[in-house]
Amino acid sequence: MPLPDQTIDTLHLRWYARRDDRPGDLAERWLSQCRRHLPAALPRRFGDAEPLRGRLDRDGDAGFVAALAATTGLLFTAGTRPAHGGSLPGATPETWAGPVEVATLAVDHDTDVRGLLAGFADAAGCFFAEATVEHGVLLSEGELVHLGPSGSPYLAPLGRFAGLPPAPVTWTWFGPPYVRLVSRHLPGPTELGGGLLQGWSEDGPDAASTWLPAALTARRPPDGGALEPASRMPRGLGPSPWSRLRGHR
Repeated sequence: MPLPDQTIDTLHLRWYARRDDRPGDLAERWLSQCRRHLPAALPRRFGDAEPLRGRLDRDGDAGFVAALAATTGLLFTAGTRPAHGGSLPGATPETWAGPVEVATLAVDHDTDVRGLLAGFADAAGCFFAEATVEHGVLLSEGELVHLGPSGSPYLAPLGRFAGLPPAPVTWTWFGPPYVRLVSRHLPGPTELGGGLLQGWSEDGPDAASTWLPAALTARRPPDGGALEPASRMPRGLGPSPWSRLRGHR
């Protein structure tokens, strides 16, 4: 019998890393971190297009590793609730992509994701990771259907990092490139996974005032267009001066 549709709140996780820092065994590290911190996130099914034809119980770790190695673009995964869908960047990037790649995962909103967020961020060489609540997501026949904008904007369109989120999110993890820039602005960070983990309030009158300095965050233009890059980023993440002169972001 088909499962009835329902509306749920989720946590959406994103891990941001420079492609040049990608470890050669990214797939193995994802499996290891899932087994350690959130076994439900293991890729029960996986593939580069729907329907996801790979199966961990049938193809084993080797099949998942081979699938990621052969993927151009994204390898999509389906976990077991409380984990839902996610994606890992393939070993062969799209030819148009910039220097930053992103992994994702969606879970039920009350799931403890701190270990996985920090653990995989450290294992994958990430410079930043985030988890943010998305309200009112449709769960239809066991699959998430995103009906509106996500709780936090995607920070690396076309593989070019725009800066830290412009508004508070649920959890942030700052890797070594960002630690020096943000540490004195964090109200109560925890050292975890080689970086700093910080929880934030996403609502309330003081949420914006306790957020990070504007120079470090991407900016939302008044017309609602593409994010404008932060004026200050770690070396190697922002556009080069030559790119800025040419009008590239």
